[in-house]
Amino acid sequence: STPKLLRTEFFDDIGVRDTTSLNAFQQGQKPHYFLSGGYVWDLGDYMKFKPTFLVKAVDGAPLSFDLSANFLFYEKFWLGAMYRHTDAVGLLAQYHITDDLSVGYAYDYPLSPLRNYSGGSHEFMLGFEFGNKLKGIRSPRYF
Repeated sequence: STPKLLRTEFFDDIGVRDTTSLNAFQQGQKPHYFLSGGYVWDLGDYMKFKPTFLVKAVDGAPLSFDLSANFLFYEKFWLGAMYRHTDAVGLLAQYHITDDLSVGYAYDYPLSPLRNYSGGSHEFMLGFEFGNKLKGIRSPRYF
């Protein structure tokens, strides 16, 4: 995390270094472990299927996992669904306007008790791909 990468100092109102806040912050941190994977299958000339998973483990917390299933049509349009264990289900759509520009939308509906207070979350996406375009072999990136 950023506090582990950068030297961080906490100061009170008069400019004296406050090490108790920093120590309390660091003592509350627990290691996080992630395992992810997926695969892209060709389902014909114009369609691909990409299932993925993400397993999350934190010391002292229950194991969590996400599953998703996405379809790519004509190398331009993604349509998919996801499930986050005991937490949420969702849908997504994404369109590649050009090789470098994409737009998308995702909706998550909570399965947890949060659903009593929230109708879900909406996410609008705008994607840019930067970098040199080398001539030659094209290597599509699906992850």
